[in-house]
Amino acid sequence: MMDYKDIEKKADSLTGAGSDFPIPVYGIARKLGVKVWVADFGELAEEYSGFCDFRKREIYLNRDDGAIRRVFTSAHELGHLLFHESHFKEKGERFAFLPRYSNAVDDSTQENEANLFARCLLLPRVALEPHLKERNEPSVLAAAFDVTTDLLEERRTEIVSSQE
Repeated sequence: MMDYKDIEKKADSLTGAGSDFPIPVYGIARKLGVKVWVADFGELAEEYSGFCDFRKREIYLNRDDGAIRRVFTSAHELGHLLFHESHFKEKGERFAFLPRYSNAVDDSTQENEANLFARCLLLPRVALEPHLKERNEPSVLAAAFDVTTDLLEERRTEIVSSQE
C-alpha cells in the first residue's frame, strides 16, 4: 500500500505549485504520453465509468457519463497507470474491471489509492487550502474546481485531518 503523502506528492508534481483550476487532467495525461478516449460502452455503460489499458497507455471513458464524472474517472485511471502497472504485469490475465461502486476485496487498496490520487490531482492542497480557510460555500468551490461537492468534502476532510 502506498503512503498518502507519496500519492499526494505525485499528484502535486503533475499539477505544479499554485496551479490554476480546474486542473487540466486531459492535458496532464497527454504530457505523460497517455491517450484518453471517450467511448460507447454499450450494455456495460451502467456498470463502468472507465478503464485503462496498461499496454497501450490509454484510458477509456464512458461517453454516457457527465463531464465532471469523466474528469474524475480520467484522474482515477491515470492513478492506476502511474501506481499499479506492476500489479498488472504480475496478474494481467486476471486484472479485474471493477464495476461502479465496487467493494471488491482484492482490489480495494488499489481502488482507494486511485481514488486518493484523483482527489489530490483534482483538488491540490496548495490551491484548495486558502479557500478552505475562507469558509467558501462548498457548492461554489466545487464548481470552481469542476468537481462534485462530495469529492470536495472528502478532500477537505483529508486535508484537515492531515493537519491535526
